[in-house]
Amino acid sequence: ARPLLVDVLKRDSTFDEAYYLLANIYMIGAQSHSGGDPAAQYKAALSLYRKVREVDPKANPVLVAKNIATVYYLLNAHDSAIVELQNAINTGATDPDLYFYLGRSNMLLSNYQQAIDAFQKFRSAREAENPPYQWTKADAELFWRTANCMEALKDSSYWSQIADNYKRALELDPDDQRSLSAYATTMHKLA
Repeated sequence: ARPLLVDVLKRDSTFDEAYYLLANIYMIGAQSHSGGDPAAQYKAALSLYRKVREVDPKANPVLVAKNIATVYYLLNAHDSAIVELQNAINTGATDPDLYFYLGRSNMLLSNYQQAIDAFQKFRSAREAENPPYQWTKADAELFWRTANCMEALKDSSYWSQIADNYKRALELDPDDQRSLSAYATTMHKLA
């Protein structure tokens, strides 16, 4: 599909959907084991998503902003990811994962309160889904990260919430030793 889309763009450089589809192909390539250098693939996708925005700023701005934000996140460009994630949310993106990415990017930059706020928005969005969202073992990370950020603030008013989050992480993943250790330490502090 890649050569066909490149050919289409040679004929019509204003065909925004072709840029978008080509960017998606690079994203798939970056996530596959045989796609080559993932960073190069993500950078190519980022360039193409930006081209969509340049060629037609009205071409699904929410989806384009979400994809640009996701690429920045995957490239570990967390400052840029935060700007684009917030832009995607502000333009109406409703994907709860944007809040998780926003929280994680803020956490990695030691913006702990912003990370907590974003993680809580992710959790609220999931809990508001109909039918109800089913929490899985993979979601234990959300609760662990939330507790971890709360601990980093060194604010004793968070201790019961920290314990609740570690407990929830353990309920979802009983084999997670880091949550078990952190939960035990937190309960000791509360005793």
